Amino acid sequence: MHPNVRTTNRQNGVRLIADTNAVTGNFASVEVLDATTKFHTLTGNQTGLANVTSGSAYAFPAGTSIEGTFTEIKLHAGAVLAYLK
Repeated sequence: MHPNVRTTNRQNGVRLIADTNAVTGNFASVEVLDATTKFHTLTGNQTGLANVTSGSAYAFPAGTSIEGTFTEIKLHAGAVLAYLK
């Protein structure tokens, strides 16, 4: 698959996550909306993108899209759109 082809057609729905509550579901893509977005938990087929400690968590820039399979998303800060599979 070409690296710029999304794994979802983004027609199955989207969930805005803009707080620090854990959100579970079956997500295919996460789009970062806020430049200070830090993931507490990003459970799925990706590794190294989240950190349970806010101070050492990487801040993702706005506009970043992370493709994969995700079942739980929890933020330290920021906002994302999580696209359903």
